[in-house]
Amino acid sequence: MFIKSEKEGKGSKALPKGLIENIFKSMPTPFYVIDANTYDLIISKAAKNFYPFSTKEKCHSFFHSKDQPCHFDGDRCLIEEVKSSKKSQKKEHFHYDIKGALTFYEINAHPIFNENNDVSHVILNYFDVTALKHFQERLSKSEETYRTLVQSIHGYLYSIRYAGLDKPQVYHSPQCEQITGYSPEEYARDSHLWIKMVHPGDVELVADFFSDLMKKGKSKRIEHRIIHKKGNIIWVLNQCTVTTNDMGETERADGIILDITEKKKAEDSLKNSEKMHRNIISTTMEGYCRFNSNYEITDTNDAICKMLGHKNKKFMGKNMSCLVHEDKQGFFLENITRIEKEDQINFEIDLKTRKGASIPTIISATAIRNPENNFSFGFAFFTDISKRRSAEKALIEAKEKAEEATEIKDKFVSLVAHDLKGPLTAIWGYLQILYEDAEDDTSTKKFVAEAMASCQDMTTLINEILSVSRLKTGHLTPRKSFLDAKKLMEQVVHNFSSHAAKKGVTLINAIAENKRIYADEKLFFEVIRNLISNAIKFSTTGGSITVFIPGSEPATIAVSDTGVGMPSDYIAHIFKYEEKTSTKGTADESGTGLGLPLAKDIMLAHGGDLTAETNPGKGSTFYAKLPDEKPKVLVVEDEEFIARSIGKILSPLNVQIDIALNVPDAEKIISKTPPHLVLLDILIPEINGFQLLEEIMSRPDTRNIPVIVITGDPDIETKNKSFQMGAIDFIAKPFRTEDILPRVRRFTC
Repeated sequence: MFIKSEKEGKGSKALPKGLIENIFKSMPTPFYVIDANTYDLIISKAAKNFYPFSTKEKCHSFFHSKDQPCHFDGDRCLIEEVKSSKKSQKKEHFHYDIKGALTFYEINAHPIFNENNDVSHVILNYFDVTALKHFQERLSKSEETYRTLVQSIHGYLYSIRYAGLDKPQVYHSPQCEQITGYSPEEYARDSHLWIKMVHPGDVELVADFFSDLMKKGKSKRIEHRIIHKKGNIIWVLNQCTVTTNDMGETERADGIILDITEKKKAEDSLKNSEKMHRNIISTTMEGYCRFNSNYEITDTNDAICKMLGHKNKKFMGKNMSCLVHEDKQGFFLENITRIEKEDQINFEIDLKTRKGASIPTIISATAIRNPENNFSFGFAFFTDISKRRSAEKALIEAKEKAEEATEIKDKFVSLVAHDLKGPLTAIWGYLQILYEDAEDDTSTKKFVAEAMASCQDMTTLINEILSVSRLKTGHLTPRKSFLDAKKLMEQVVHNFSSHAAKKGVTLINAIAENKRIYADEKLFFEVIRNLISNAIKFSTTGGSITVFIPGSEPATIAVSDTGVGMPSDYIAHIFKYEEKTSTKGTADESGTGLGLPLAKDIMLAHGGDLTAETNPGKGSTFYAKLPDEKPKVLVVEDEEFIARSIGKILSPLNVQIDIALNVPDAEKIISKTPPHLVLLDILIPEINGFQLLEEIMSRPDTRNIPVIVITGDPDIETKNKSFQMGAIDFIAKPFRTEDILPRVRRFTC
């Protein structure tokens, strides 16, 4: 049998079959020779690395484990293709080699013809393209990554190639249309479009930019304007890199264009804002400086320089503490550094002028923070308050002079009023004698009675003037204690019962039992006396006056009447000395007009207030409001068990109990929250109770605190010494509940 290839013509001498088989078997690359009729295999030695084989194998059983000729990769069998077409065929194929590795091949199938020009054999030549396949896959992934990167960039990429080209080849990424309005195809058709779209005002700038870039072959950037396809102006950042060859000739230019229109707008807005800020800073009369996180001055205005007598830029780069005197720098830094935690700070300090003088100033500083909320820099304004300080000083001096004048006036009024009481008392006495000697129902007796009434009114006025004077000069201060509200009101009501009865007015004490108030008994009595007196004055026959405690205000005593009331706008004036609001009563009674202002002052001196409500034609209600105090009792006893026993005994009284086991603890409690009553054991180790008693009685702020001495010392001298030193009562140990409870109730109600 003889074999020839498809390129051999008829009549060519064929090579012996055995020779061809030996040649194929010895070839270094994988070759398979397949008998086109029997499908027997002849395998080259190199192919043994890919398949284990038997020389009796058929190609379909060898390659595909089939008994009949098969299809190849879904197509007709490659051998059959070569036989029918009598032409070479090429396919790609993969298989797992002997070692199990996946290998890709390109299979070239070539026909071998016999003397009858029929295909007698097919040569399968395998080329390993695994590395090529892997390279193509990596290239595909790289291209995909590149495309993703290009698409994700807010700008667009461009590339201009010059090397070996008569006309530059231009590439623009698809994003170009979003920024410029022109598509990549439009740039491809017109290689000069990129310069045509540049704003006329920037053409020369851009041309110079690229000219310089081409000469130097470096990477540069430029910001310029372009005209969008729709006609609007766009600001772009153009970053370009030029690549040259060994001859210095430009091979290509690659770049990226970013739309920075919004950035430019923001920059312009910032510039305008800074310009406006600078104008404001320059024209303001206040001093200004900007400082960094190290408190170094980075900017100032003319005002601060003028204020301190320095030339402009004198402080630049210096620490802010240079603005103040050396002895004030610690205080200055202590305050200015607060800005690290606070957004805004204000403080007063004297600045130092060039000549060493002081200028009182208010510094107002504001912090600017970075995205991490750390202090970045700040700015401060300096306000000269010299005039304000002078005005304050003048005001203080004027106030002191006014107070001095008022004090002199009050003393004068007090002296005059006091001097008038004597003659008035004598006049009253003589009038009383005349009244008693005058015959009944005579005009003389009537005139004397009117004179006596006028004299009585004058005496009342003088007494009220004296009371006002004592309050104003500080000679009359409340000496507060706990009072039984119901009992105190019963005294006032009793004093006015006959007066009210004559006018046909009912007085009602509606205060419940065991209600306590904390006040100066005499002064508060005067307040309620004045309120009830006024209530009777403006009540009519058949009316009533009620004294009560409002449910929501346990420390307030209210006096309410069913009288004629008063105009609503009177309330704003009735408590003022300088305004005359006294009016005649329902029975033509007169008044001084000083009673309510005096009562108001007394309540204010108590830390309370006096207010009123009125309903014209239906009556008025006045509220004497006191602070709501709970009695505080300090037990000074070195035996804790005894101290707590005393506390338990006092529990029914609803008082606050503080316990001190020694004198130093007692002194601390008294200094911090002075008690209303002290129960003091005299025989305390180390520092005895007498020393504490002496201290309490010697201090102006504590001398009015009642002290009850408790001691196991039966010596009468101890008792006498306690009273001599100021103790209010004495209890001997051992004591009983009835020894302590009544005594404490006396001072705490």
